[in-house]
Amino acid sequence: MNRRRKTLPALLALFMLIAVILIGFLTLISAKKTYHLDRMAYQKARALTEQNSAHIAKLHETLSSIQLSDSKAIEALKKPFDITAFVEHHRDYFESLQLNALGVDTDASSFMTYEVNATSRLDSLQNFYDFLEGLNQSPWVVQVNFPLTFERDDELIRATFTMQVYSSEANNETTRSNASASLNK
Repeated sequence: MNRRRKTLPALLALFMLIAVILIGFLTLISAKKTYHLDRMAYQKARALTEQNSAHIAKLHETLSSIQLSDSKAIEALKKPFDITAFVEHHRDYFESLQLNALGVDTDASSFMTYEVNATSRLDSLQNFYDFLEGLNQSPWVVQVNFPLTFERDDELIRATFTMQVYSSEANNETTRSNASASLNK
């Protein structure tokens, strides 16, 4: 019996040791699986981050080149539209010019869009074509809309059309929908 009493604690200790080793081993296997899953998720996130970083660098490069090549248009968008200054700037193309602001739209984007109705008298159609070319040199971003109406008026040609002028800054005088300016030579 004495021998049994001595072997019982040894067997119990051996059983406890096996149980601790088995529990530790199972915990390590579980931790290893979690580690591998976390490592795979990290590698995917890192690859995605590198891909996004490369894409952002490419976008930044494209933006920089656009800002460099279109700097004049960007500066033109920053200039507030002044209907009187517009008439003065383009006075050489017309015998007479009447501009009426039809309205200002600020909802479409971050730019103010001035819609302007123009009635003008020209010596020849070449003056109108020169005016369209001159719009490219204008300090504003301007879009001439169709329809363009040309009518004979004695020796001159009367042209009626609408334009949209884009600006990122508001001009209090032009934002009034009844703003107008005219030129008569």
